[in-house]
This record gives sequence, structure tokens and C-alpha cells, in this order.
Amino acid sequence: TWFPSYGFENSYVFLVREDTAKKFNLKTVSDLADVADQLVIGADRAWMTREGDGYPGFTKAYGFSFASILPMQIGLVYDAVATGHMDVVLGYSTDGRITSNQLVMLEDDRHFFPPYDASPVATNAILEQVPELTEIFARLEKTIDTTTMQQLNAKADNELLEPSIVAKQFLEAHDYFEGGTTK
Repeated sequence: TWFPSYGFENSYVFLVREDTAKKFNLKTVSDLADVADQLVIGADRAWMTREGDGYPGFTKAYGFSFASILPMQIGLVYDAVATGHMDVVLGYSTDGRITSNQLVMLEDDRHFFPPYDASPVATNAILEQVPELTEIFARLEKTIDTTTMQQLNAKADNELLEPSIVAKQFLEAHDYFEGGTTK
């Protein structure tokens, strides 16, 4: 069973530094078209060749390509653009390093990337064994927006807290558990 979204999606997003956004007046991905031949982009190797929502499809949808595209591990793209080693990178919209590095997310104005909604999924067998999971998952519907998820990820990425601790703290702070604490 696929439950409703938590309220955010973890989609691909093009990221630039604030100074780059101001210099080239970048707000949307389409704004990159006039300057793409001057820019170096860092992106996940799989995205560079993937059919559908990968680079080949991107160039068809937007009608331009970058001067140079370099393969990178996805976890390194945020620091690469923040330090000026890359002009543009492709990252994930909920990554905590977007805000900590003061990166600008460019709007996917042609809606090229499909939504990657974050939603709980459970087998019917487990729901039969633990029927209260349906109510538990329902309580999470639309409870976390993209900004909140970025903040939670920043605690794990920047403050080096275990993701399970970050999740527990969030759920306790929002009275998710009976009596305000886990059992």
C-alpha cells in the first residue's frame, strides 16, 4: 500500500552560488540557456547517460547543453559549487547543504524532472500483522515540507547527527508519540 506524501519531494535541482545567480540573473533553469556555454556543471554520473530524466532528455527538453559536464559523486556536488570548483551542479532538493552553503535552487520551469514524492510504503501482509501502521502513516501526511526536510538533513549532514536521532527529535517535538516520547 502506497500512503500519501509526507509533504515534500526529493527531486533533482540545479544549484548555483548566490553570486552566480546575481551575475547571470538566474532564477529558472531556462535562464541558464544564454550562459550555459560558459558554465561547467557537475552531476551524478548516472544522470549524464540515463534515458528519460537524464542529461540527454534534459538537452531535448530545454534546448541547450553546458560547455562541460563533469561526473561527480552526488555527495560532493554541494561543496564543489560552494567553493567555486563548479559553476552549476545537479543535486537533491532536500539536501541540508543547500542552505548551509547558501546555494540558490533554480526553478525547473519546464517541469522536466518528475516529482519524487516522499511517501511511506508497506506491504499488505505487514499491514495485516500490524494494522495500527495505517493510522501511524496517516499522521505523517503533509507534515514535512521541503524547507523542514532540508533543515532535518542539515542536522545529519552538517551537525553529524545520526538520521534516526534527527527523526526521533522531530517526531517528539511535534508530539507524534503518545506522551511526547518514544516507548
